[in-house]
Amino acid sequence: MPPKGSTSRRRTKQQIAADQQRQNAQQQAANNAQAPPAAAPPVDAQVQIHDEADVMSFRTLGIQRLMHNVELMENVTEKWIHMDAIKSSSAYPKIDIKGDPASLKPGELYFGDLKVMKYKAKVLKKQLKEEKKLQREMKRSNELLKVNKGLTNIINQLAKPVVSETEITEAESQFQTLTQKHIKTSTISEPYTHKALKESYPSNEAHASYWDELRQLKIQQAQLSLREAKERELRELAAEQARVLQEEQLQRENREREERERVIMLEQQQQQQQQQQLLLQQQQQKQQQQQQQQQQREILLQSQGQQQQQGFGITGNSLLLQQSLAEEPQTDFSLLPPPDDDDDVNADDGLGLGDDAFGDGVFGSGVGGGDDGDEDNRFLI
Repeated sequence: MPPKGSTSRRRTKQQIAADQQRQNAQQQAANNAQAPPAAAPPVDAQVQIHDEADVMSFRTLGIQRLMHNVELMENVTEKWIHMDAIKSSSAYPKIDIKGDPASLKPGELYFGDLKVMKYKAKVLKKQLKEEKKLQREMKRSNELLKVNKGLTNIINQLAKPVVSETEITEAESQFQTLTQKHIKTSTISEPYTHKALKESYPSNEAHASYWDELRQLKIQQAQLSLREAKERELRELAAEQARVLQEEQLQRENREREERERVIMLEQQQQQQQQQQLLLQQQQQKQQQQQQQQQQREILLQSQGQQQQQGFGITGNSLLLQQSLAEEPQTDFSLLPPPDDDDDVNADDGLGLGDDAFGDGVFGSGVGGGDDGDEDNRFLI
């Protein structure tokens, strides 16, 4: 064993083989130098050296592949991992299959391609389901076959008393004597027999619970129809109530609208009547004022005539009267408010022209006559 500080390392098998080959080559070269010159060495020696190297490299590569394959198989068969997590090793490259996975041949490789492996697993599951279905059908058919065999045996047992072989042989002998023809028994493998069996279940009879089931069915149908009729009646009643409520609501709205229209129409009529009354009152006031003015003019004219008779200065007074009438402002009667009832009765109180104006007042006793002389002077000034 070399000391701890040395740089020597453990020699591998390849280094040992190379050193041995080098020593053999040196020994062979020394022998060739001592011996007389001869032909070149055979090619087999060189080929042998290369073959050994190839064998060793092949063994190394084979060991690596085996280790990778074992690891991959261990991952697939023993470890609980997802299929997508399995990665193909470098020594086992991924197989890229182009085309449809269904077009694979039976012997073609597909291990390593997840898509094809999933497709194969799906196909295998489908085949397994079909196999199970076929097994169930086979089991059922076997059971039916057993039942049919049992029924056939029962029928044969029931048919034995109906047909007898002795009767068949007697009929054949009679036929032969009558027709003078021989019947070849070798050609008859199995005699024809007419089996007349009694029907176990006549078609004209129903089972025992038929009428009870029919009665229950009729009762259920009657209950169902009655329930449907009640539900339909309730729906129709609800629809009718909704329709009546809607009509009442519509009528109520129409009455309210008509009442509002009637009230509006009455208000408009009242307003029109008030306007007409106002216009009539204004016209009456205007006519009364015109009448009062006309009476005043007539009174003035009468007073002027009396003054002319008495010899007073009628000319100056008449001019003053005309000037006062011309300067009197004209009143716009359309803007006056409607008069009250009391104003209509005493419309001429403001002018002092009452019923006694034509009596013993100003104009009855002449100018300056009586106690009302001031009123006469008011018109003349």
